[in-house]
Amino acid sequence: MKLRLKHVLALLLVLTVATGSGLFSGVVTVRADGVTVLARTRTNVRSGPATTYSIIGHLSQGDVMTVTGRSSISNDWLRIDFNGSEGWVAASVVTVSGDPTTIPIVEPSAAVATSGNTGVTATIYGENSIRSGPATGYSIIATIPEDTSATYDITGILEFAPPLECTNNRIVDVTNSGYQSSVWLRLNAGGQDGWIPYTSVTVSGALCSISEVSFTAAEATTTLGDGTYVKITRSVNLRATSWAQSEVLAVIPSGTIIQAEAKNSAGNRIRVTYQGQIGWLSLNYVSVVQGRIGNLDVAE
Repeated sequence: MKLRLKHVLALLLVLTVATGSGLFSGVVTVRADGVTVLARTRTNVRSGPATTYSIIGHLSQGDVMTVTGRSSISNDWLRIDFNGSEGWVAASVVTVSGDPTTIPIVEPSAAVATSGNTGVTATIYGENSIRSGPATGYSIIATIPEDTSATYDITGILEFAPPLECTNNRIVDVTNSGYQSSVWLRLNAGGQDGWIPYTSVTVSGALCSISEVSFTAAEATTTLGDGTYVKITRSVNLRATSWAQSEVLAVIPSGTIIQAEAKNSAGNRIRVTYQGQIGWLSLNYVSVVQGRIGNLDVAE
């Protein structure tokens, strides 16, 4: 009996060493570093560390995945074990547990991604501007003159979630609540990325074939005027009044930088103007990038 027990323990030791060294094919090695990512919301998994790489799947809210590599010392993109295959997620849209600097910098196995010349176009008509990021607070990189139009290739659609969906090459809101106003399109604007609201253009081509893309404020230069500005840290409802259950006018996407115009008497909501609509949003979903909320006038 003792001899058999020794044999079992020895066999377990051999299996442990062989598995840890990756000798068994088909076994995904779990790193000892213990670095993981938690999906805060539905998250795109891509074939490489950039938004121009194809989407190979999604993480659902609450999914925890093991990190197996990173793209650079800035840790902007993390490689994960995605169902036994290589996948990449943007660090800005997940919660990272552990020290990512202990993970090796690796190259993606997917081919280098390209953008532009997609065959899917957006025609912009006069008095509309292309911006360096997906919000009106970002700097203008081109303006279409009055009584003219211009056509650009669409290279990405800012990530969106239900009730929005792409159907028959149109972005639709299945609840008919007007959430399309939160969707921005990324364009190939003379070799650089530009952004325009979906509702401001006429789209031609297979829009639903264009990948959803994420965006971080570091990707664009933001020109801020005087006053108090906030950054949306999580997509938030723009409501008609400061009452928390009032009508939803639009959804402001995460990463948007916008000017705060006033606060309510309770000091927990601010008034802003987004895409021409004046409304209120909760301070739980913003961070201040310039100025002070306390200096705002009180309004209701």
